[in-house]
Amino acid sequence: MMEGEPITGDTQSETEQKSSHSEAPSYQFEQANHACRIFMSTLNQIEQNSNVELMACLFAENTEIWRQAIEEPYRGIIGARRFWKEYVDQFEHIYSRFVRVTAMDRLVVLEWVSEGAVKGGRAMHYAGVSLLEMNADEKITSFRSYFDSAQFLTLLPHTPTH
Repeated sequence: MMEGEPITGDTQSETEQKSSHSEAPSYQFEQANHACRIFMSTLNQIEQNSNVELMACLFAENTEIWRQAIEEPYRGIIGARRFWKEYVDQFEHIYSRFVRVTAMDRLVVLEWVSEGAVKGGRAMHYAGVSLLEMNADEKITSFRSYFDSAQFLTLLPHTPTH
């Protein structure tokens, strides 16, 4: 594998399996892959227990978090904490699974599907893509999420998501 070549996988385990069958990936990919696995695991944890502190500590002090329909990004660890609290607070229950992971240097692209119920019990299912950028310390410096927000217009007045 050449330096800077993207590594892709249809699932987390397939990504790990593919990287083990090729030449050693770059140092940056190792960091992104490690931080990515921690992020995915932490997201599933906070979806179960709502402890957003677990997620907030993955973000750098200078992080920016963005999603559609917001004018200004959430900034810093305080912004990360607020973003993830708003995310988990809108659901009675939610579970996200990652269907594809692509990493190159310090950028990770996550394709995901989330299923659950919003407060009040209405079932929901949506899919999207999130982009994570990490620094050398494996802290997330940028998080951007893209999904079809139209389906939330009838469910929630204000919808932060991952």
